[in-house]
Amino acid sequence: MNEITLTGNIGQIRPLVRGKANGTAILNFSLALRQRERDPNTGQWRDAEPVWQQVTAFGRLAENVYNSVESGTRVTVTGRLTDDSFTPAGETRRVVRTTLHADTAAVELSFATVTVHKNGRPASTTAPEVIAP
Repeated sequence: MNEITLTGNIGQIRPLVRGKANGTAILNFSLALRQRERDPNTGQWRDAEPVWQQVTAFGRLAENVYNSVESGTRVTVTGRLTDDSFTPAGETRRVVRTTLHADTAAVELSFATVTVHKNGRPASTTAPEVIAP
């Protein structure tokens, strides 16, 4: 099973785009993952250098994240890691990159307050299937 949960601060949020084939919303944003560490010389706690993780959300999740958070918001995101490594044109080096394809996202309420606006269910285009006994 390939599922991971990460908590961090939203960095750059790119503009919301629509898929060409079906108009599905797609949102890409970066997530700064920081750990606290104790300085061995002073004994003081400090923030370690952040590790940046790229995140992609689709559909209603993409729209809700885009409309609900801003850069700096602390969130928890759960999803699947995908390998987006590539070799740039004309080069021999390989750029290793992973993207978290988000299934869920939530604001960390230890760091912010939110007002919840529940979305309605999307309209169904087909009648529900009836199963005979």
